[in-house]
Amino acid sequence: MVDLHSHVLFEIDDGAESIEQSIEILRIAYDAGIRKMIATPHFTLGEDVEKMTDRRDRRLRALKDAMEHEGIEIELKAGFEVYITDELFNEEELHRLCLGDSDVLLAEFKYHGLKREVFIGYIDEFIKKGVKVLVAHPERYSYLINDPMLLDALLSRGVMLQVNGISLFEDSEEGDFARFLVERNLADVIGSDIHHPASRRLKAMKKLGEHPGRNVIRALNDTPDKIFEGRGV
Repeated sequence: MVDLHSHVLFEIDDGAESIEQSIEILRIAYDAGIRKMIATPHFTLGEDVEKMTDRRDRRLRALKDAMEHEGIEIELKAGFEVYITDELFNEEELHRLCLGDSDVLLAEFKYHGLKREVFIGYIDEFIKKGVKVLVAHPERYSYLINDPMLLDALLSRGVMLQVNGISLFEDSEEGDFARFLVERNLADVIGSDIHHPASRRLKAMKKLGEHPGRNVIRALNDTPDKIFEGRGV
């Protein structure tokens, strides 16, 4: 499996609190069947791209050294989970925020109250800048759940959707929408969004990988691997 959404890097956001926790997460991920992973720390309004990228890359190098020492055979690359605001489009280096070597940006939006025209406007701005959008955990956005026209507008623009694996096991409106997206083959990627070793998120990924249907294979392996390798989607 390929996991494109994780907070495995230590001491950088609300994810792993130490390099020891990072290693523990990676051990669990390997046991779950994950062989490629992208570390996606949060990038939010007001952060400097140069400074944040440098900080992330220093953590990544240290973690890779520790992985080699511990014999953990997961290929690890870096990206960001980018919180989308109007001000973001003043940034001239959006491609530096993309996943690995790809032109795909993992985008997080407001959970509630984002107007349809604003969301679509954001996507159109990304298209102008040559950036493809992978929407992080769309099952969390109440306005998307309740607005089929918005979902259609996003899909018609080539937007991709990344569902959290654990959501597929939840008895909730979010869980219902996540399952709807997978069943209709609208979920391009299933990711863990793992933050801490004790989380059930990687157990959910392991369970999905044990008996995957065609749509799940596509979202756990095929499309994520294309993005991971920068082959285009």
